[in-house]
Amino acid sequence: TYVTNITVSGKSIEEAKVAVNADLNNIREWLLSNRLCLNLVKTEYILIGSRYNINTVVEEQPCVFIGDEPIKGVQVTKAL
Repeated sequence: TYVTNITVSGKSIEEAKVAVNADLNNIREWLLSNRLCLNLVKTEYILIGSRYNINTVVEEQPCVFIGDEPIKGVQVTKAL
């Protein structure tokens, strides 16, 4: 089991969403070229920011994908 974190920031949620989806697409391509797979059941994302900004973003829960598969957004997670 490996834990990997990807950190992305942006001036807007849309900018951050585009950046994280591009990063995830690059990771997906690397995994495929190395005949590896990602356990999408265990894959999740969490938004970190001020309470005000998080509450604003949660209303429009950003769509994060790896390939065509959506990644589950969570508010709490465990770092193993």
